[in-house]
Amino acid sequence: MSSGKVGHASGGNHLEQFLLLAKSTRGAAVVALIQQALESPAIFVYGDLLEMSSVVELQGTENEKYFNLLQFFTYGTLADYKKNQSQLPPLTPLQLIKLKQLTLISLAGQSKVL
Repeated sequence: MSSGKVGHASGGNHLEQFLLLAKSTRGAAVVALIQQALESPAIFVYGDLLEMSSVVELQGTENEKYFNLLQFFTYGTLADYKKNQSQLPPLTPLQLIKLKQLTLISLAGQSKVL
């Protein structure tokens, strides 16, 4: 994966709602929460969600691929996702659009010419 995404516009209150839900959610419900957050048009920063204990607890379980998917939205690019696609859940159309947007933002942060 690429090294950290820089300064994405945050969905502030929208992300806070997901963080509050993540505090009291476990297992498959966390997977649904991650899916919803990744599709939210108002959220582009996922680091705080990735650090939530209920999300971290997905590691080493049958739902680990959703933790990994969230990592790609936090630190990766579409190219990173495609390289690892066989170990990750498929993207929904909204998630694909979001990952393309995040990739563009990441590339813009790395280059003066787009």
